[in-house]
Amino acid sequence: MRPWDIDAEPAGIKPLVPFKTSEELIEKSIACFTKLRPFFGECLKKMQELKHLDLESRKGKAPGGYNCPLAESGAPFIFMNAAGQMHDVTTMLHEGGHAVHSFLAHPLELNGFKDYPMEIAEVASMAMELFSMDEWETFFYRCNRSEKS
Repeated sequence: MRPWDIDAEPAGIKPLVPFKTSEELIEKSIACFTKLRPFFGECLKKMQELKHLDLESRKGKAPGGYNCPLAESGAPFIFMNAAGQMHDVTTMLHEGGHAVHSFLAHPLELNGFKDYPMEIAEVASMAMELFSMDEWETFFYRCNRSEKS
């Protein structure tokens, strides 16, 4: 056995399927964020209402994922290419962390306070990934242990 062998999954393991549509991804993300703090869920709901989410993959769409703060409205825009994989969940939660940061920074009076270096920008997004981990069950069917017995 080599160090790279321990990360291999046994044959027959099916990949996780946390969502099937972009609508399901956003609904589950809102639920996950709301469990952490209702304000976080409200941020995603506001973006959904404003149609500031372009999540699903489609032919000809540029690759990648990002959050773009919009200065006038204060409501950011999230762009990504979701395909129903676990990586898409972490991307959505990561970009959602940037979005919450954008909502919180928008009311600051001085524009200089709204600009921050990359090292600081990633604190909010990576923290959201970590803080939300206890709520990731939102994305998966959870069997009742008593039903298995």
